[in-house]
Amino acid sequence: MKNNRPTYKNIPKDQDTISSSGKEVKLGVYKAIHQYFRWSGVDGESLIFESSDLDLNNQELEILVRLSGFYDGERDSGITISTDELFTFVNFNFVSKED
Repeated sequence: MKNNRPTYKNIPKDQDTISSSGKEVKLGVYKAIHQYFRWSGVDGESLIFESSDLDLNNQELEILVRLSGFYDGERDSGITISTDELFTFVNFNFVSKED
């Protein structure tokens, strides 16, 4: 078992982002952390995977998220995917918050 599993305490945090503590979830055979975030007046959700656990390309990953039950297809606000050495972040369900 790997020591760098995606847990809330070792997921990098952006200074400008407020995020919830997250909850471990499973999408098929893939473990992820699900969390809510607020960044620059936008609320959204993230599924954070350990990059080395994924054997999916971005298109396959997007389909997995769309079919996961977390994605709000009614809103269809899009999906962004970013990957670093340890983690793959899939962000979705964006809502712009007007102050």
